[in-house]
Amino acid sequence: MRRITISAVLMSLIAAFSARAQLQTLVDTSTVINVPSNGYAVISSAQSYSDADLQITMHGVPFDYRVGEVALNGFIFTGPATIQFQGSINNPSFATIDVASLRKAVGTNIQTLVVSPTNVNSATINVSDKSYAVIRSADTQSSATLSITIQGVLFTYALQDVSVKNLTFAGPATVQLQGDQYGPSFATVDVMPLRKSSKTQIETLVVSPTNTVSQVLNVTGKQYAVVRSFSSESGAVFSASVAGAALSFNDVLDESPIGFTFAGPAMFELDGNIYGPSFMTFEVGPQHK
Repeated sequence: MRRITISAVLMSLIAAFSARAQLQTLVDTSTVINVPSNGYAVISSAQSYSDADLQITMHGVPFDYRVGEVALNGFIFTGPATIQFQGSINNPSFATIDVASLRKAVGTNIQTLVVSPTNVNSATINVSDKSYAVIRSADTQSSATLSITIQGVLFTYALQDVSVKNLTFAGPATVQLQGDQYGPSFATVDVMPLRKSSKTQIETLVVSPTNTVSQVLNVTGKQYAVVRSFSSESGAVFSASVAGAALSFNDVLDESPIGFTFAGPAMFELDGNIYGPSFMTFEVGPQHK
């Protein structure tokens, strides 16, 4: 059985919201929250002490969730969408949703891929070599595969088995969702530009069975580096040279390197094997005096 390790540093969504974001709370079956096609929504909190179902219709595809049994907090999706409770609510139940305008989400391009039993292949999101992407949210009510091709190397994730939330990678890349005939699935992707003028950059090292040694990432003495994401479908070795001292992390499948922080000068490399691909994404920024 292949092993997949996925994690990332939690990124705040609040900064992406505009001042016109609207916080709304559902408490009964009669109220419907509408998310326009130029907006997106985040479920901030949801709880029920009875049999309350929250129905979310995204892009015309219905998703039903039993509140309290499914961790809905942090779900994010673009419109057009509607959100409401379904069924009888005999005890306290609520869901609080933040709705914001896509046009006001500064520096972001949030897109939601949706598949259904009648449309099992989603559109493709393209991430240019001048951009990076973050998987903000994903869920399946059956079986679905998220396919991410980074720098020509394919990574596949079964959404029913792993969490891809906050997975981060620099382009060039493509993202697509494949579902099945038994239920709907979705994945929300945030694509942001890599501005040359920005003092903070996102860099991704990739290895594959045909190219087992990554490029080298160099960090100067005036910079720092943080591991933002790591994913491996087999074994991988993360090597670093920090202030002239060699470090080698052979157990990154068992002990995640997410959050590892290094002050420069430093040099990083990812070594893979013939059994599967791996990638590691770094945030590189200036050291503040």
